[in-house]
Amino acid sequence: QLPMSMSLAEDDDKELYIDDSGCTGAFYNPRASLSLEQQRQALPVYRVRSHLLYLLEIKQTLVLVGEAGSGKSTQVPQYLVETGWTSDGRQVCVTQPRRVSAVTLASRVCDEAGWRLGEQCGYAVRFADCRSQATRVLFATDGVLVRLLARDPLLQDFCVVMVDEAHERTFHTDLALCLLRKVQRRRPDLRVIVSSATIDADAYLKFFGDSAACLSVEGRQYPVDIHYSASPVPCYMAAALDAVLAIHRRCGPGGVLVFLTGQEEVLRLVQQLREAAIKSSSGQQLKVFALYGGQSARQQLRAFENVGQANRKVVVATNLAETSVTVPGIRYVVDCGFQKLRVFDPRTGLESLAVCPVSASAAEQRAGRAGRTQSGAVYRLYPESEAARQLPHTPAELERCDPSPLLLQLLSMGVRDLRRFNFLSAPAPGAMARACELLRALGALDSEARLTSLGARMAELPVAPMLARSLLAGAELGCGADICGLAACLQVRALFLVPQHRRNASRRAKRTFACQEGDHLTMLNALRAYESRAATLAPQRLSQWCAKHFLSQRALSRASELRRRIQLALGLPDAQKVSDYRLILRALAAGHFAQAARLLPSGERYESLRGGHPLYLHPGSVLHSERWPQCVVFTDLESAGDKFMMESVSSVEPGLLVELAPHYYAYGTEAERLMGSV
Repeated sequence: QLPMSMSLAEDDDKELYIDDSGCTGAFYNPRASLSLEQQRQALPVYRVRSHLLYLLEIKQTLVLVGEAGSGKSTQVPQYLVETGWTSDGRQVCVTQPRRVSAVTLASRVCDEAGWRLGEQCGYAVRFADCRSQATRVLFATDGVLVRLLARDPLLQDFCVVMVDEAHERTFHTDLALCLLRKVQRRRPDLRVIVSSATIDADAYLKFFGDSAACLSVEGRQYPVDIHYSASPVPCYMAAALDAVLAIHRRCGPGGVLVFLTGQEEVLRLVQQLREAAIKSSSGQQLKVFALYGGQSARQQLRAFENVGQANRKVVVATNLAETSVTVPGIRYVVDCGFQKLRVFDPRTGLESLAVCPVSASAAEQRAGRAGRTQSGAVYRLYPESEAARQLPHTPAELERCDPSPLLLQLLSMGVRDLRRFNFLSAPAPGAMARACELLRALGALDSEARLTSLGARMAELPVAPMLARSLLAGAELGCGADICGLAACLQVRALFLVPQHRRNASRRAKRTFACQEGDHLTMLNALRAYESRAATLAPQRLSQWCAKHFLSQRALSRASELRRRIQLALGLPDAQKVSDYRLILRALAAGHFAQAARLLPSGERYESLRGGHPLYLHPGSVLHSERWPQCVVFTDLESAGDKFMMESVSSVEPGLLVELAPHYYAYGTEAERLMGSV
């Protein structure tokens, strides 16, 4: 059980609410001067409270649309408890795509209702559970809800399930909605609320049929002027810098929100803007903040600070600021027009993180950030002709990601005929065929595409199939603790800090932990070193050690805790025995043999062992500065223009891959036959 949320300090600003439970997350509370009851009644959702409760009495499903900050996530479950929905002992479940949201929302609701976290209100996220027999409101990740459905297909312990942030269309969100629709046929009393800041309401109403109704929570929106670039910009980073500086010089007071694609871009622009340090025509200084998912709660809260009239606030953010949070005081938005998405190519069998144009709905959400408190303006760093070609909505993960986790989950739940399964958005047949082939090679499916005992064990672990296979192999090989540590590092990411202005120093520090076999053992070395020092050093000394070695203390602390929880899930003792590195690499390859590449004779690049697709070693890999190995496995792939860059890479012997996966490398594809069986 994670500790309860804590305030910043007794004398800190009461408008800042923080969660220090091991998951980052923060709320800005602009109504902190009011009583709790006045705060609740001031939220937009309070205006529709009676109508919402009435619709739930007469309809099985409610599609609830309302912008971030309207109070949907915290107030609706309290309304249900207050009006007796849980009086018979059943619970209200509220799902979130991210563990951070589930934990912080549970803490916030407890504060408002005067409950103890883990009693009347609790949370359940991957590898962490804080609830009891007394729990009436459960905040959970959508993945946890799917697992609850696997254990109890009728969800007998729940009266209402609220699927929040449904517009994100994650694997588990879509799968949960599909399964809930099936449950309602057997349980007409089960109520489902589909909630989001932006949603294709018609699609959900059509999916759930006549039993569904739609309710919008209207927030006040001021006029927003939209400006496009006259022609395509060669570099949106440079264009974003110019746009912010131009706004600061020429435009009236008001904050600026800049949308970029990822953490590295955000930090780079923040540094450039701070170095510019110019004054506006009215004498205002720029106060620049970063906002992205990997920050600690304290770092995120800085973006919500009141900077005073002598300064202009600039917040450089990822799409976290689209719908998940509302930054106060924003009058101008600069939109680069792109976002990072995971994309699976059935032809290559590879999934990569790619920079893609934003959809029309995402662009609209970004623009809306400028009109929350006054009229505003959005500057889109692309021509209007490009806007006309945008997709209406961001494609669901089911349509663009590797469907092997979904396939394994469905088969473990007894779904045999996937062709008749009613998906919200069905995966492409080619992608499903590739997923069948991979699961067969991993040993999760037999020759008739039926789940094996190994596949059933893999499905029980809340990680991707390839990583699940590596974990089970590590347990069999006697290196369970280390492979669990490696799995934790891969889940947390960003262990090594690379400040824009100290890149060389951070690279030298990383060499302290570098291993010639590659990035995976390097990450494991860093985790081992951290855990060793965490056991002996005082907190301040530990922080200093992490800073000296350019290590993220937050990420390592999270990885250490996650390692212990993964070991518990596998039934392994919490041992610190260091394993033979060859066994660790063997366990890694046992799950990730499909992501392998060989060095071309020219030595300039790699190609995938299966299919011969061109791949490149990421400059951030510890292998990049060494003599490149002949054969590697990788766990991450990033699309950089027309190149695919392998990240988190380790050297392996080619014969090991054929030994571990003869079906995959020796006998070619059985994808079509397997897909026919399913």
